[in-house]
Amino acid sequence: MTVRDLSQLSYMDMDIKRLEELRKKKASDLEGLRSRSTSMTVNMSGMPRSASPRNNLEDIIALIDEKEREIISLDKRIQKKRILYESVKQELEEEIETCDDCRIALILKLRFVDLLSWQQVANRIGGKNTADGVRKACDRYLRKKLP
Repeated sequence: MTVRDLSQLSYMDMDIKRLEELRKKKASDLEGLRSRSTSMTVNMSGMPRSASPRNNLEDIIALIDEKEREIISLDKRIQKKRILYESVKQELEEEIETCDDCRIALILKLRFVDLLSWQQVANRIGGKNTADGVRKACDRYLRKKLP
């Protein structure tokens, strides 16, 4: 178990959140397009209303279709990443369980599984623990454990 291994969960979490934000933006864009499409009127006379023979409603419908496909694709990516995240999280928890020092195991879980800051870890542990103190204890354990 290296610091890099421990940090993977945090990076995976950030990536999932990034994709969820992107999905939220695309869903908002899609809602805007749908709103525009319902407020448009179609020229049924066959006579063009402008110099451009293109139908704006058709363009918006095409954009709606494209956004819907993008959202479905993002949903699939997010789901795959969540499954991988849960798998890595389980492996990490199992690895931490092998730690023979309960205090260090708790520090590792809070920091690398629950993704708390060092200050939050120190607060959870209680006593006179500081952020630097729990970080250094973690660093000493990992240096001792790693060759």
